[in-house]
Amino acid sequence: MFAVALLLPLALGASALATPTARQLSGPPNCHVGNVGSFMLVASYNETGDAKLIVPGGNGDTTATVNYLGTAETVPSPVGRNFTMTNFGLHVITESGVPAQFGVNVTDNSFLPFVSLQDGTSDNPAPIYCLDAVAGQTPSQLAVNGSPDEFFVCTSSTSSQDMVVFNPIKVEATGYQFSTCKKVQLYIIQ
Repeated sequence: MFAVALLLPLALGASALATPTARQLSGPPNCHVGNVGSFMLVASYNETGDAKLIVPGGNGDTTATVNYLGTAETVPSPVGRNFTMTNFGLHVITESGVPAQFGVNVTDNSFLPFVSLQDGTSDNPAPIYCLDAVAGQTPSQLAVNGSPDEFFVCTSSTSSQDMVVFNPIKVEATGYQFSTCKKVQLYIIQ
């Protein structure tokens, strides 16, 4: 009996070590806040200041079904300038008459996508966003899957727009020019 009591914690510990870790998609780790009212997103560059972020309207095409997070200075026609977060999912507060936009899953080496609520699709944002809650830190940082440190702003390969890329990978860069990527922190401003 005594031997079982000693071996059980060791066995549980070994199984925990053998279990591979994966990015959690529901209630991301290291995050404590998944609901936020209306806010703006700002990309903070260490050396050159800040840039307000918006979701563009498909280069002026308000019927585009997927748009990506980019800088207000380089995007010609925004779908929305402000956001909300509900149950760890991002929504774009859209301009009048534009279909609702919400955030979907983000993968390494990709832009941050937002899709339109069109043709009866359900409003089901990916539960991967949250605030990286550091006690006393103002403003709060946006995080994907608990990571606030993988955001870069890179120039698109097909336009001169600066877009947010999650964890860019040089050898696999598609859709953006890797040499233009600058590491940023994304802050929520209310």
